[in-house]
Amino acid sequence: MKKYPILATNYDVSIWPLCMLGEMLVYYFHRVYGVRYPEEQIGEWKNRVNRWAADKNKHNRVASVVFARAMNDARWAWRMTKNVSLASHRLLQFSSSVFHANLSRKTDTQLWNLYARYQKEFIRMYAYAWFPNALEGIDTLFTKTLTAYVAKKVAREEVGKYVSVLTTPLRDSTRQKEEKAFLKIIQTIQKAKSASTLDDVSSAAHASLKRHCTQYCWLPFDYDGPAWDLVYFLDRARGLLRTRRNQGKMLLTLDRERAAIKKQQWEYEQKLDLRHDKKFSYLFALAREIMYLKDYRKDALFQSYYHMDTLVREIGRRLALSSIQVKHILPQEMRDVLVRRRYDPNILNERIQHSVLLYRKNGIRIFTGKDAKYIMQTRTEQKRASRVTSLAGDCAYAGRVQGVVRIVCSTHDIQKMRKGDILVSSATNPNLMPALQRAGAIVTDKGGLTCHAAIIARELKIPCIIGTKIATKVFHDGDRVEVDAEHGIIKKIS
Repeated sequence: MKKYPILATNYDVSIWPLCMLGEMLVYYFHRVYGVRYPEEQIGEWKNRVNRWAADKNKHNRVASVVFARAMNDARWAWRMTKNVSLASHRLLQFSSSVFHANLSRKTDTQLWNLYARYQKEFIRMYAYAWFPNALEGIDTLFTKTLTAYVAKKVAREEVGKYVSVLTTPLRDSTRQKEEKAFLKIIQTIQKAKSASTLDDVSSAAHASLKRHCTQYCWLPFDYDGPAWDLVYFLDRARGLLRTRRNQGKMLLTLDRERAAIKKQQWEYEQKLDLRHDKKFSYLFALAREIMYLKDYRKDALFQSYYHMDTLVREIGRRLALSSIQVKHILPQEMRDVLVRRRYDPNILNERIQHSVLLYRKNGIRIFTGKDAKYIMQTRTEQKRASRVTSLAGDCAYAGRVQGVVRIVCSTHDIQKMRKGDILVSSATNPNLMPALQRAGAIVTDKGGLTCHAAIIARELKIPCIIGTKIATKVFHDGDRVEVDAEHGIIKKIS
């Protein structure tokens, strides 16, 4: 019986909503792209850690087909990027309607209908929003194509910098929009000469902070929350007011940084003579759009999870279950559970401890306990890291620093981080932002130039190496390392 490699790991997650991603890949993806992912995939959940296993070669074959089509049909590729935005907007429209509904007055059947409708919108949205992942595959095909092109034209130590700059989007991410909006509120408060603390500000300023909280509180929600509350924004405002820095200058600095990136892109395009290479001029433009959209789709998903949390909690209230227990009910089970009350909390608790979803052409099966353990032992392969002291990956943002390693894969690990530490993770996500903001550099096992770590490294302007495959297995908390992102090398130095 064939064993599959572990292709991805997620932390602090439940079966729902990730189980719907597996459903999309196996049963719906081909309807949009005309090519199928492997019809057998394995999703494991063990104490809130999720791992996916599947045939790596077949995943890469899908990437080669999708990437070839994007290379040869620019109109199709740009239409796909537009569909990512449209599908994300549609998902948020629906989830927002659920968030603002009076769920306590709805019947069990009506709640199930909302739950089922979200499943449908989620799968529809993700079929399009998977486009960046489909272009890359497991072995980052898109990233390697761009890197190889640049490597033929510039010195080796310059390659990472060129690729990083040329694939940086010029549109603000949601995080950047939030930061600028918040600085403008503080700037308004500072202009009121009598306002040295929040206690002195007008009711209008307080109202602005409340509106800001309503608009952006979901940003750190990830899969299970929590969201930011008004206290967070008030504390943050107090901190900025105490510094007495001119926020207008901060805003001007952010705008100048964006202008500098635009100018640098133009200079690099001239040096590479991209004006006379329509194919790669288009591919770099597509990469910038993909980089923006991958962050946009992640934000849309996390905002929808924040919205749908109200439905999850209402279901939990009626069934006397916790939100985490509700999220270990499979979508195909929810009608019987909610409408007919056919469920066993003990089984849900077993799923939280250890469960495996086996996706096959003829449907989905779930296993728990010893059965789940048996499947993972007999159907997946685990690579052990050799005794190495250095690793190579791809440069996502250039720079060279030394520091102490901290393995940060979940929110529980954030407390380990100190300013300047080297954050090493399987793959980063928005819930890890407090740790990322303290990092001197970022190193990940997974990812191409459109992954979350690459996007954040560019925003924070810190060295970043992605796609090392086994950094979390080679390095350990306390190791002192040097990160040479320009050459894509991380090595132990003591």
